[in-house]
Amino acid sequence: MFGMREMQKNTAKNITAILSLALMFSGCGSDKQRIVSTDQLRTCIMTDIGTIDPIKCVDQPTHSYFMNQVFETLVKYDENSNFTQGLAENWTISKDNLVYTFYIRNNILFHNGKEVKAIDFKKSFERMCNPKTVSPGADKFLGNVLGAMDCIRGRTKHVQGLEVLDDHTLKITTTAADPLFLHKLAYTTLSVVDVDAIGGVDKDMTLQTCIGTGPYKLNEFVSGAYISLKANEDYWDDEKPIIKNIQIDIIPDTNTQLANYKAGKLDFLQVAKTQIPEVMENEELASQLKTHDTAAVYYLAFDNERYPPFQNKDFRLAIIKAIDKKKILDTLQGTLISQANGIIPSGFPGYSSKTFHYKFDPVSARKHLQYSGYNIKNLPTLELTTADSPTSKKICENIHLQLKENLGISVKVSTFDFNTFNQKLYNKGFAISYSGWSADYMDPASYLLDLFHSSSPLNKSKFKDNTFDYLTEKAQNTSNADMLQRFNLFSQAENQLISSGYVLPIIFIKDAYLTKPNLVGLKMNIMNLLPFNTVRFN
Repeated sequence: MFGMREMQKNTAKNITAILSLALMFSGCGSDKQRIVSTDQLRTCIMTDIGTIDPIKCVDQPTHSYFMNQVFETLVKYDENSNFTQGLAENWTISKDNLVYTFYIRNNILFHNGKEVKAIDFKKSFERMCNPKTVSPGADKFLGNVLGAMDCIRGRTKHVQGLEVLDDHTLKITTTAADPLFLHKLAYTTLSVVDVDAIGGVDKDMTLQTCIGTGPYKLNEFVSGAYISLKANEDYWDDEKPIIKNIQIDIIPDTNTQLANYKAGKLDFLQVAKTQIPEVMENEELASQLKTHDTAAVYYLAFDNERYPPFQNKDFRLAIIKAIDKKKILDTLQGTLISQANGIIPSGFPGYSSKTFHYKFDPVSARKHLQYSGYNIKNLPTLELTTADSPTSKKICENIHLQLKENLGISVKVSTFDFNTFNQKLYNKGFAISYSGWSADYMDPASYLLDLFHSSSPLNKSKFKDNTFDYLTEKAQNTSNADMLQRFNLFSQAENQLISSGYVLPIIFIKDAYLTKPNLVGLKMNIMNLLPFNTVRFN
């Protein structure tokens, strides 16, 4: 997911009355007791959501469980990852592909009852571009809009290319044809918010001003405990929320999560990959397990600024060829994980099964180490850092053992909670990081251009390659009418990236969820949208 942006922990403040005791107690006890109340859905995540403000959202859990419920965009993806209308019921594009005109639906209301108009989108986008709000995705998503970069750099207060033609018509003028512009507008970072309630384009959102148009609205957020969402009774779509309340508990321990699900305290649970074998051995749980493909890849990134030996390609190849991915998969059998040779996941547009990759070869690895000129006795301490999840820790511990066995190099494995890990990763970086990325939109550019272009702030390895930059830029500027050419250019760029040795793809994953038998209507897809407004108890 646009995984990468500043993560913020939110101070716990009460903004509404606590849910009724009846609802609170409905979350406990046996499944039969749980079914008594069909007005509340209970689920959980491992850590606090990263932010309540869509312009600062950088992580998948916050995007799926919170942003996608509370906020909405002009256009969106449906459950089949197809492009469709959002708050805009229609749009036109000029012949030169520079001007977009959006016709916004009538009678859309913010959660506070105020009608949404075109001016609200203009203000929301200008707030995203305001340097005081520090939106890490502003240049990525809106940088191509005429005058947006001047606003981002603090030169102007308004974006020239955003024009309100009337209450329900917004005109956006771009500086260059961008085949991905509509896809970018579908990301929740580009959601409409009530800027007037926030206090202006240069103000931060608070719990009291967290106001969107989505099927659910924020009811309460107690940091480290839970997030409570309440159905939006005035929701505009025909698919109005059926379940009145959603409670998202914060449960860091995955064993506790599963125990709570078994006890009937949770209706819906994303299962940790390491728990799949346990679930499959339980006939009742196995019957409640659902899986689906994701747009996620997990990989190692070697930061040549944090750890100078990584500036030497032979040293990088020594590390890469000393890691046996099959051995990693063997430790995670039955966990819906497959080996990744490239960055673009299987089933995603632009995927190629023929992507160049280095094979496990410990003999060659030791030769590369020798060619690098580094003596392992004199190496600076090498640290491998990841987020504190069972699967990530297990994979990193296995890599630690392999590097010790095959190269004699001792690696220190360090972990942080998810939010802290992302903050440190994109502020300072780590010598070796193990992390994942989920696509922001259905195009290879979301992986290759957004993550590894030399100008990208998300480039964890500080990878710089003129050929790679040229290929991704050329692909970006190739129209959607010539998708074969676009994908061919991105495939060449992917091969260039992998052959450089600055990143090592490790795994692709499927997501797995447990859902109670009486819970129906959940529409999961490769983009992990999780629209809870379609869910009901049968």
